[in-house]
Amino acid sequence: MTEQDILVDRKAERYVLGCVLHNAEHAMPVLIELECCKDWFSNTTAQEIWQLCQELNDKRRPIDILCVEDLAKKKKLSPAIFEMLEESFSDNFVIAHIKYYVEIIKDLAHKRKQKEILHNGLSKLTSDRGAVEISNDIRFELEHIKYASEKATTEEAIIESIMSRYNAGNEHGFIGIPSRWLSLQRKLGGYKKGKVCLLAARPSKGKTTTALNESRYHGESGYSVGIISLETEEEEIYETMAAEKAGVDLFKMYNGDMNSDNLKKFKAALKEVIKLPIYVTDKSMDIKHIVNWIHFMSMKKKLDIVFIDYVQIISDCPSLHFKSIREKISYYSKEIFKATRDNNIATVLLSQISRGGEIPPNVKTSERWRYVPKLHHLKESGALEEDAYQAVLLYDDPEEGNMQGRLSVPMIFDVAKNKKGPTGTVKMLYHKNKQKIEARSMNC
Repeated sequence: MTEQDILVDRKAERYVLGCVLHNAEHAMPVLIELECCKDWFSNTTAQEIWQLCQELNDKRRPIDILCVEDLAKKKKLSPAIFEMLEESFSDNFVIAHIKYYVEIIKDLAHKRKQKEILHNGLSKLTSDRGAVEISNDIRFELEHIKYASEKATTEEAIIESIMSRYNAGNEHGFIGIPSRWLSLQRKLGGYKKGKVCLLAARPSKGKTTTALNESRYHGESGYSVGIISLETEEEEIYETMAAEKAGVDLFKMYNGDMNSDNLKKFKAALKEVIKLPIYVTDKSMDIKHIVNWIHFMSMKKKLDIVFIDYVQIISDCPSLHFKSIREKISYYSKEIFKATRDNNIATVLLSQISRGGEIPPNVKTSERWRYVPKLHHLKESGALEEDAYQAVLLYDDPEEGNMQGRLSVPMIFDVAKNKKGPTGTVKMLYHKNKQKIEARSMNC
C-alpha cells in the first residue's frame, strides 16, 4: 500500500455517494449542512459524480442513478463515471451512518492538504528565507485549511437569501444574534453574521465583562460562541461567567468571606457554564493565528459569534512589518473583517479608547458630557471605525460625577455607529464585584 492510499478511503467515498443515489431526500441536506465539497473526494471520477448530484439538486430535479447517468451522458463525461456509479449504487449502506463516513472522507482530505503544505514547506528550507518566517508560514497554512462552499450564487438564491432575512426579522423581531439586554437589542437589532461590532472603552470600564455577560447568554440560548482572550486567562473567564450567573461577590470569595450557600451556588453555576457551547482560547496569538483559529473553529464547531479581547494587544507577527502602530491596527481590522465575512459569523471586536476619550476627574458634573468618548477616540486607528458595521462605546455616566472607588458604576452604552439602524445611548449599571452588567430600567 502506497503512502497516498493510506490517505484515501474509497469505500467511505462510495458509501457517501451510494447514500445520495439511494436516498437523496435525506442524504443531500446532511451533506449540504456539512458543506461537503468535491475536494473531499480523492479522485476526479468521484468529484464529478458529486458535482452532478449538486447540479441536479440546485435545479430541484430528482437525484438517483438514472438521472445522474443521464446528465453524465449529456455532458459526455468519462466512462469511468458509470462504473463508479454502479459500484456505489450496489454497496450496502445505512443512511443513518452517513455523517460518520462523511467525517472520514473530510478528515482524510484535510490530511492530504496537510501533506501538500508540509512538502512545499520542506522545499523552502534551502531558500534564503529565515527559519522563523518559514515555520510561521507553514503553521499559518496548516491552520488556514478551509474548504469554500461550491454552491453557485443564482438569482433565485439571492432572492431567497434576502427574503429569509425578512422572514427572520418578521418572526423574531430582529435579524442576527440578540443582545441579552433588551434596551441594547432595541438599538442594535442583533449582532449581524458576516459583520463586525466594535465594543470600545477605556481600561477597566467593563468591556471584557460586557463580552462575557453576552457570551454566557448566547451559549445558554444555543449559539456556538468563540472567545479569543488575549488578556484574561481561561479559568478567570469561566469564573467570571459563573459568578455573574450565580450572583455572588467575587471580592468576598477572594478574601474567604463567601458563605457556604453562595459557594454552593457558585460551584453549581461553574459546572453549568463549562458545559455550554463556548470555546475559549487564552493563548497569545498574532493576527495570522487569530484568523486561522476563526477558520478552524468555524469549520469544526460551527461558530455563530466570536469575541476578540482586544485588538491592541494582538501579538506581532515576525513575517509582517509595519511603518506604524496605526498601520498595524488597520491591517488587523481588515483581516478580522475578512475572516468574519468568509465564515459568516458575527464578530464582537473589543478595543481600547485613547486618553483623549477619558473624562477628566475634576470637571463639573454639568460639563462632563463635553468630554465623553467619540468614535475618533478609538486607539491607534480609524480603520476600526470604517470596518465595523456597529460600534458601541462604554463609559461612566457623566451625570453621576466621579465614579472612583464605587463597586456599582452607572454606565452609558453609546451605540455610536449602526448601519441600517438607530444610534443613541442606553443606561446600564456595572457591578464590578459580581462581574455583572444590567440595564437601569425595568423594561430593558
